[in-house]
Order: sequence, then C-alpha cells, then structure tokens
Amino acid sequence: MGLGTEYLRQHLAIHIESLHTDAAEQPELACQAGELYASCQAKSRQAKLHLDSVLATVESEVRAEPAKFGVIKTTENAISTVVTLDTRVKAAQQELAAAERESGEASVLYTAYDHRRAMLKLEGDLYISNYWGGSHVQGQTGQAATAGRLLQEQELEDARTHRHSGSA
Repeated sequence: MGLGTEYLRQHLAIHIESLHTDAAEQPELACQAGELYASCQAKSRQAKLHLDSVLATVESEVRAEPAKFGVIKTTENAISTVVTLDTRVKAAQQELAAAERESGEASVLYTAYDHRRAMLKLEGDLYISNYWGGSHVQGQTGQAATAGRLLQEQELEDARTHRHSGSA
C-alpha cells in the first residue's frame, strides 16, 4: 500500500509510559489514516470506471468486427466469452482487484485508529484515576510500592516493639 501505510501501522501501539505523546499524535495519525482510506476508495472507484470503459470498448469492437476476434456467430454468449477473455479486460479486472484490496486494507487501518482513539481515552481515564499507581506498569512503583514499603516498615517497627517489650 505504500510508505504511509507502514508508518501508520508502526504508530498504532499505545505506550502507557507516554500516553501524553500518543494522545498528542492521535489526531494527526487518524487524519492521515482517513486521508489514505479516502484516497484508496477513490482509486478503487476509478479502477471500476476504467473496467467498465474497457468492457464497453472491447464489446463494441467485437460487435463491429466479430471475425477479427474469431467470432463466427455473433450471439450474446460468444461476445461475452470473447470480452471476458480479452487481455485488456483481464488487466483492468486485476487493477480493480488490487485497488479494492488496498481500499480494504486502508479501511482496516482507519478502523484501527478509531479503536486506538477509544483505547487512549480509556487508558487516560485509568491514569487519571491513578489505576496504575503511577505512570509505570511494571515493577514496584507508585502506590503499590509505597504500600509495600509501608508494610515492611510497619513489620520492622512491630518487631522492634515486640523485642523491646519482651526484654523489659
């Protein structure tokens, strides 16, 4: 599909440790994905129009000079067969198939950026509510680490108090 597609695919990931950067980039990346999708849709429509034109041209040529195309009896079936087998028609059909595939891939990418937008919002909400206990997910950080340290300090204090009260 192109360099733009690869760039957009590489930037789909969300990084918990830098939500602000991901959120700041989201509108521009989503806009690029939307523009890519619109461009691919237009290319697909143009390929369809080109195929229709080629079909009409070939059919017209076959009807005008059937012998040139090896048609002895000009029936609808014979004309249809010759049109279908014409190399220009096959090439136009392949162009349309490729354009439709690109359009489908761009649609998926556009949808992925819409999902990314929703996920960024949810991750932001979790961050604001301090769900992660800080900006780091892995390791002992934030409230979990503080609670762990407080618990260890309390156990040490209890042990000291117990030792001092037992010796008195």
